[in-house]
Amino acid sequence: MKLSGLVLLPLALLLTACPKVPNVDDGDNSTLTESLSQDFEISMYKDGGMIPESEKLKISKEECSWTYWRYKEETVVSWKASDEDLKGLMKLLKANSFRKIQTRKEDEVFDRGGYSITIKNDGRETVLDNSGLSFIEDKWASNFKNIKNGINDYSRTKVFENKIYLHASISKAVQESDLQIEVDFDGEMAYNSESTQINPFDGFKAFVGMNQVNLTSYYRDSVSRYNGRVIFQQDMEWLEIEKTEREILIDLVDDKLVVKKID
Repeated sequence: MKLSGLVLLPLALLLTACPKVPNVDDGDNSTLTESLSQDFEISMYKDGGMIPESEKLKISKEECSWTYWRYKEETVVSWKASDEDLKGLMKLLKANSFRKIQTRKEDEVFDRGGYSITIKNDGRETVLDNSGLSFIEDKWASNFKNIKNGINDYSRTKVFENKIYLHASISKAVQESDLQIEVDFDGEMAYNSESTQINPFDGFKAFVGMNQVNLTSYYRDSVSRYNGRVIFQQDMEWLEIEKTEREILIDLVDDKLVVKKID
């Protein structure tokens, strides 16, 4: 598939919500005089290219939201940014001379994902596009990477803080099964029967809203032709979690692994 101007769009968790500001000096620090305005806004879009997923982020004084789309399902996480958060992000942008970053266009690119970042401040708008047909010039690659990583660090921390803890109850059928079982919610391990024999799971974090649930079971002690375990079941399901819910049930029904909400 050929791209034509499409802006393309992934969570490692961080200990602090404020982005780290690298020491960058491009020889011209005029950008550093720009101050944070009331209309300050960051919009970032990440497209997975051929992978059916994308992330859309908006950060402003009025609202912050992160929208995660995958396989036609969407999860939205919202929060309120503090003045300190916004100042830290503006410091990150200025330290990396965001107004000066340049891009180039290619005539033909196939199935390329990437990031596009739009920064608005004091009535001015700057677009940093490293997706589809657009490429950040080599001279500015490290500046763009610092900005992208700093914004991601901040947003991922906020998204994680807005998840809720759930407990996974295990049915008798699962406990007595000869299968090795793994269940994860959008990358958060909810249950692993092999690990729980040593360290039982205390709980895991899930989105308020739609969660992609990956269900996998293996024949215990099996070895495939590729020296891995032989898969018995590998399915993906969707489970919508509400803020008041605190527990799910992992069960085996006719040897099929299922996950249910407990009322």
